[in-house]
Amino acid sequence: MQLPDPRSCACAHRLDELLFAALCGVSSGADTWVSVTDWAELQLNWLRRYLPFANGVASHDTFGRVFSLLDPNQFEACFVRWMQQLIPALAGDLIAIDGKSLRRSYDEGTQRCAAPNSSRQRCARIEASRIAVTGCWT
Repeated sequence: MQLPDPRSCACAHRLDELLFAALCGVSSGADTWVSVTDWAELQLNWLRRYLPFANGVASHDTFGRVFSLLDPNQFEACFVRWMQQLIPALAGDLIAIDGKSLRRSYDEGTQRCAAPNSSRQRCARIEASRIAVTGCWT
């Protein structure tokens, strides 16, 4: 199962480029779409070793809009399957969860915000998933 692109038009930035830049940026410490974009612009030559990025790096608004349109369950399923292929030794390991909301990601229409859960396997220190959450704990 591939993650379907939720956009209905031919867009300047490919979904795989947005996903790759976001995953690498977040793994490198970016915690907002602005910081993901800043990281990707600084690392554009490195990113182009793997994907074309023919139109450069998308704006932080594009990242936010596209990620808010992704189905969180499909994203999680694809991400988990990808991680299991990359690191089969982690299958079945317990993973510590540390969640936080992305700043300014709240959508009035859906009343949801993007909350990347930074799940790290203690030895490998790997970012493992992002799940949209409703409500909050106090």
